[in-house]
Amino acid sequence: MFAIVRRLAVVGAALGVGACVATAGAGVAMAQQVTSGQAGVQMAPLSVRHEAGHSVISVTNGGGYVLRAYVDYTQNGTKHELFDAKSLGFTADFDVPDDATDVTMRLDVYGALFPDHTFYTKHWDSLAEGQHRCFKTWGTAFDGYAAEVAC
Repeated sequence: MFAIVRRLAVVGAALGVGACVATAGAGVAMAQQVTSGQAGVQMAPLSVRHEAGHSVISVTNGGGYVLRAYVDYTQNGTKHELFDAKSLGFTADFDVPDDATDVTMRLDVYGALFPDHTFYTKHWDSLAEGQHRCFKTWGTAFDGYAAEVAC
């Protein structure tokens, strides 16, 4: 499975697309992050544990659909994109460096029987140091909603 994930990330890099494919292993979500202009693949841990120099964005899927969550940010002039997909009841956690700017979270509905579409977008110029922002989604594949909630 890990080899397949690595191949997907490398193909995305070859196409010049920033991609992050998440997998679960040893109880900690891990992600392969490919940034535009980057030659290799980086492993980036996704965890709710606050790491020094990082803020956390958490999205819990409470809707009747598969949630695709994206977090884009710029760090030192390089654009990064993180991605995770979660079914009902699961949470996607994204570590964002405290020095990141132009941070955008996008939430999409994903499914085989209906068109994929974005139903929520949130933008920050930057996040405060060590901040933890939490969001919850609800609704159906045809009518998804999201709001910021207390962590």
